[in-house]
Amino acid sequence: MTKTSVATSPEETLLLKAVNPGIRRQALRALPMVTLMGLALAALLRLQIDFRAIVPGIGKLGWLAGLMWPPSVGAHLPEFLGALAETLGIAFLGVLLAAAAGFALSLMAARTMSPAPFVRVVARRLLDVLRGIDVLIWAMVFVSAVGLGPFKLCTTWKATFARRRSWALSAREALAFNWLIESG
Repeated sequence: MTKTSVATSPEETLLLKAVNPGIRRQALRALPMVTLMGLALAALLRLQIDFRAIVPGIGKLGWLAGLMWPPSVGAHLPEFLGALAETLGIAFLGVLLAAAAGFALSLMAARTMSPAPFVRVVARRLLDVLRGIDVLIWAMVFVSAVGLGPFKLCTTWKATFARRRSWALSAREALAFNWLIESG
């Protein structure tokens, strides 16, 4: 096998050296973006968008932004503050209920604190189910059943609190808990 040169003249050799492999690599990187831009342009032409209507629309958008700034709550401020306080109260109550229920469940799910292996297994599977169902599903269930409220937060966070606490409790030695119980 003999190695043959592609270029036969010095001019062709210079031309081949001028085409940098980095340029080819950059062109291949730009190809998806150019294709995407071409598809976007084709979609704009297909939708027959009138770009002359955009310029007056920008003026109307500026007018609307002027109405929003500076914000004015007017006579609705007490109503807004009441709704804000209610929202914060629901969030606080939901997290508080979740922490309390999560702590109780964590004691049942912890290896060192569970009264029986059966209780521990059932508690851990319950926590897995509660954590496995997405927050949005719990939200739909509780909004349709009881409306918005702290119970939705309680259900979604209690499993997380309980599972993490049970991991921490299971990692500890049983002797440390015996010392804690005996010391009162």
